Amino acid sequence: MVDPVLTRSGGVVVLLAVVVLAPAARASASSTISPDAFYKLVQSGPRTGLRVEGDIDLGRAGLGNQLKCRDCRFDGDVVAAGERFKQSVDLSGSHFAGKVDFTGASFDHDLLASGAVFQGLVSLRNAHVTGRTDLSEASFLDPALVGGAQFDEPVDLSLASFASIASFGSAVFSKSVNFGFTSFRGAAVFTGGSAGTSYANPNVLAAAATFDRATFGGRTDFDSFESDGVASFVGAEFMGPVNFSQASFGSTARFSDARFDQGGTFVAADFGDSNRQTLFDGVQSDGDLSFAAATFNGFADFEFVDVKGSLSFDRAQFPGAASLHVLDLTAGSYEMSVDSALTKVKTADRPAVLGLIESSAKARGDLGLANDAHYAHEVLNSQHLSPGWRMADVVLYRGIAGYFVRPLHPLLALLALAALITAARARGALGAALEGTRTTSETAKSFGKAYLTTLALIPPGGGRAAERQTRQVEVWIYRILFACALVGFANANPSLSQMLHALG
Repeated sequence: MVDPVLTRSGGVVVLLAVVVLAPAARASASSTISPDAFYKLVQSGPRTGLRVEGDIDLGRAGLGNQLKCRDCRFDGDVVAAGERFKQSVDLSGSHFAGKVDFTGASFDHDLLASGAVFQGLVSLRNAHVTGRTDLSEASFLDPALVGGAQFDEPVDLSLASFASIASFGSAVFSKSVNFGFTSFRGAAVFTGGSAGTSYANPNVLAAAATFDRATFGGRTDFDSFESDGVASFVGAEFMGPVNFSQASFGSTARFSDARFDQGGTFVAADFGDSNRQTLFDGVQSDGDLSFAAATFNGFADFEFVDVKGSLSFDRAQFPGAASLHVLDLTAGSYEMSVDSALTKVKTADRPAVLGLIESSAKARGDLGLANDAHYAHEVLNSQHLSPGWRMADVVLYRGIAGYFVRPLHPLLALLALAALITAARARGALGAALEGTRTTSETAKSFGKAYLTTLALIPPGGGRAAERQTRQVEVWIYRILFACALVGFANANPSLSQMLHALG
């Protein structure tokens, strides 16, 4: 037998369930609407949580004055190519299952779609947004095409996610753009784009283009990208090839603690002005980093940089008061002119840089550059000697021996010394020439013969034994100078250098 109390209680529960759930069920059933119904609802005011089945043509619907639908779901395509929106567009938190086409559209006010999910292709090509743009935390699962678009106010794409191609080629961010913590899993293209600054005071170092902690999973292309304000890539990770060739950074460029898994190229890039900094401190690269033909107009910091491949400043320009700070840098190979190292690298960093240039040039077989770096390095080292030793270094080691990398120094010293001693020994003949008892031609012939006789004493067994015996000290000096010249020539020739090191 059923307890009537329980029966009554159960009936109350059932009745309450019907009362509570019935409206929710009706709401769920009515939340899926047609495009025509959507047009009418949105025209009357902002909406939330609508679900629309079918394609939407916003141009045909005439929604230029009103498009606000937060947390809505669009199961078809949304097309508004070439349309003009006279009021702010707010699609924050909405979900788009099809493509979204705003190609050539113009927005007189804001474009808001933070947290939105775009499953299909998104096109904002050649669009123009007069107000601010907020696409923060948005997810783009198919290609996002924003090439040629113009944004007059700040743009926020922080924490956004691009699963496929993200194309911003030739896009113009008139003020600031923020891609902080954004994930680019496909190719990221910013070729020919530009970013300005939203700050009236140009001395305020607030970023115009922010990519701090962004992750670039595919090919990254910033070729010819221009940033009038600060460009910041602090802690960014580049997993694929990176191209910043001919990029222009009008203010400070920050790449501190960035990581380049496959290296990067900054060929012919232009960094800052004389009052700004270029920061690559803490950078790590598993491939080559090339700054060939780049221009550094201000202070550049490469402290604690670790490059597994080659770090190249070949033909880099450092105009005016530009300077380079290189401390605790490691690189598989290092390329820079000796002149740049001596004039633009900070004084305390120059010995280490010259050592890197020398060792890298030797590894490449460029002994000319290696010898230049070695010579400059020794000159710097001599500045720390006591006055007496410094004088000996300047006269003997540098001036005569040429630090064993300038073979002409000892060779010319040998020839000059031999000429002086020959002239001293033949002073009688010279006196006769001066007195007119001998012709100049006879004197020159006599001197030439005596000079050759002196030089003949240099090789072992050369000249007359009696003369070698009487001029023994002189001969040994000649031979020491000749040996220094041979070492210098050997250090300037790859084959001879290998033989010399093998003998050593």
